[in-house]
Amino acid sequence: NELELILPYWRPGKYEKACFSKNIQRFIVIDDNNEVLNHAKTKSNIWTIQTKNNSSLSIKYLYYANKMDAGNSVVNEELLYINFINCSIR
Repeated sequence: NELELILPYWRPGKYEKACFSKNIQRFIVIDDNNEVLNHAKTKSNIWTIQTKNNSSLSIKYLYYANKMDAGNSVVNEELLYINFINCSIR
């Protein structure tokens, strides 16, 4: 009945704690019937979802990507650079 989704605190090659979850905006969970499910951010990088025994879910969110360096993500009119470690919840 519950599912935890986690966004890592770290990224390969740079072993320091980073709070990438601060860039997650408009987090929403939708079931097979297109119903919004309850969820809570239970830790700074963990979301707990009440799954109601659904076999599949859609997780949607915006990611604020505006820091250009070797390990972050940036999207603008001229560049699309995504580091999936800091924006892929699993």
